[in-house]
Amino acid sequence: MAPFVVGFDWVDSHTGWAYCCLSGPLFNQLCLGTVPWQEAPRLSLVLDAARLVVDAPIGLAADENHACASRDCDRGARCWLGPRSSPVFAPPVMPELDEWRRRRKVGEAQRGGHCRGLLPMIHSAAELQVGQPMTLESHPEVVFSALAQQRLPAEGKKTLFLGLLARASLLQQQGLALNLGVLTIPRIPSDNFLDAIAMALVARAWNQCGPNLDVIRCADGTPEHLGDQRTHLIALPTPNAGRPEASMTADELMHLAANFQLEA
Repeated sequence: MAPFVVGFDWVDSHTGWAYCCLSGPLFNQLCLGTVPWQEAPRLSLVLDAARLVVDAPIGLAADENHACASRDCDRGARCWLGPRSSPVFAPPVMPELDEWRRRRKVGEAQRGGHCRGLLPMIHSAAELQVGQPMTLESHPEVVFSALAQQRLPAEGKKTLFLGLLARASLLQQQGLALNLGVLTIPRIPSDNFLDAIAMALVARAWNQCGPNLDVIRCADGTPEHLGDQRTHLIALPTPNAGRPEASMTADELMHLAANFQLEA
């Protein structure tokens, strides 16, 4: 089987994961789709991947006094993103995941709350790493700002048209065979697939760089090499990625978005 790398982005507990598989001699040929989270850890898409990167926390705080707690890598990602750091949330703590698993096992109703609603995703990500040890965590907004070497402005939110086109343009600039036809998938929001592609791009970089892959571990967001530790970090897509110090202007965002090649 030809080598391939995969990126996963969570859609919801009904759909599961959106994925991007990159293959070919340059790892630039895309295959997009979705997989149920309950089945994903057993699929060849996961088990046979050279590298897997997920947009989900891997490794939680052990805090017993709060439902959620930021890790140093979450604080570092917020420093990296500056004023646009709201997409980086404080994930649930390990005791919350343990309780979710206990309730699921015995068929009890799960406790509510936005933070706890992420537990199926986090549970699935942990199972993915068991099935495929070559699994890392990343974050799409950190990836896109690393690719742009600037923070994206408010007009560049992924829920806005300009934001979608700008992100697609950044991915296309990395040599990916990405066009409008590839992204036209019914019933799944386009931003989930763009985020999955961003995760796959990190997986490609990891496959190339190995332990020298840049990651965020510390609270100030300074990149460092991956080494042997594979939890409590957010992986980056490019070597020597310096933390962005400036935000892209609206005009620069418009120019970036206009460069996306729409041909199907």
